[in-house]
Amino acid sequence: MRPIPRCFAALSVCGLALLANIAGAEACDAPFSFLEEQPPVLRTYGDLRNGRPVVIAAVGGASTQGSAAGDDLRLAWPERMAAALSRRFPAAAVRAVNLGVARQSAQDMLRRIDGEVLKMKPSLVVWETGTADAVRGVSPEDFRETLQAGIDRLKAQKIDVMLMDMQYSRRTLALYDLTEYLNTLNELADVNGIPIFHRHEAMRAWSDAGVFDFDVADPAKRRVVAAGLYDCIGEGVAALIERGGKKPAVPANTAPGKHP
Repeated sequence: MRPIPRCFAALSVCGLALLANIAGAEACDAPFSFLEEQPPVLRTYGDLRNGRPVVIAAVGGASTQGSAAGDDLRLAWPERMAAALSRRFPAAAVRAVNLGVARQSAQDMLRRIDGEVLKMKPSLVVWETGTADAVRGVSPEDFRETLQAGIDRLKAQKIDVMLMDMQYSRRTLALYDLTEYLNTLNELADVNGIPIFHRHEAMRAWSDAGVFDFDVADPAKRRVVAAGLYDCIGEGVAALIERGGKKPAVPANTAPGKHP
């Protein structure tokens, strides 16, 4: 099983360069070190490389919807991802469809995959989930079954799938234990051979390093922090997609197909 990366705890070791970005907010420069261990999204990369139209559906909750940054959806991470991909692949027409809805569980999202996403026939679905299930006390087993059902339905239609785990928040962690949900997401990515964007650990590292203050009280400053964070997440997801046909790195002391 691919371990959830812990190298984020020292940004200098992981090689995360920091730079000023949206509205003066700080963000990180992609790629992130954990991307090297992720499987590629081959169909999507092939479409981008060959200049074909690419539709990416982002299914998730409030943090996908992007309302924390304000009313301008262009600041949400799916739109920032599309902008980053357009810079990387200028010949391709990239469109992100933001399907984020606040407080939806994985089961709610699965119904929307059945009712909306499959009809769209996107190249890629990025599925961000977990927080609402933890808050509602959904059992990890039910959470796992729901996610697997969605992955199966998307893969059956030859749609690339990427998972994204939950946001990091000291307040949330003080109230809810996310460990089993984080582990479930990571395990399902491994079993299904699909990539996962480790947002939770990235945000924890940025918080610990003082890159982002997720506990800022002023509403205007919170919006600036959110915009910078979404830009960083969008760049990271774009970098993962850009990996294309590269295979995950295997440590020298590890046999092929095995993970430490």
